[in-house]
Amino acid sequence: MGDGIFPLDWEVCFSTVEEYKRKLFEKYTASQEYNDFVIGGFKVLTDKIDAILNYALENFNVKLSPVSLWLYGVR
Repeated sequence: MGDGIFPLDWEVCFSTVEEYKRKLFEKYTASQEYNDFVIGGFKVLTDKIDAILNYALENFNVKLSPVSLWLYGVR
């Protein structure tokens, strides 16, 4: 994975949201003390991810197929 906390797009482009969160957690815990200080906790990140996903699902006028919902980790 890249050097930053967020995985590179090509590293997670076929991941579900939950798989992305697991990869993000692995990177987060590698420098947890620093990341807690800068970000405020891992839950802050996952809450933002969930908020973005919920906004996208509720507000975009695109009919998502069951396959695309699966790809986004929505069950």
